[in-house]
Amino acid sequence: MRLKITHRTEYHYDAPVQYLLQRLRLLPLSGRTQTVGSWAIKVEGAREEVRFADHFGNDTRLVSAESGHSAITVEA
Repeated sequence: MRLKITHRTEYHYDAPVQYLLQRLRLLPLSGRTQTVGSWAIKVEGAREEVRFADHFGNDTRLVSAESGHSAITVEA
């Protein structure tokens, strides 16, 4: 069985942010019970600063936004 799953989160702020730092952990892990065929992440309103594996092996991304943004969208 093949599944296609899309995750979308929208952050809306009452006023434009001065600075924002967000940690994303959205990559599913392949293992005995599942295999990830393809995966991508798209961020609007912020930029990726760094990508690393955390202590548990999770793909982790830090994204940031500077002043002027009042909304951020993350889709994976």
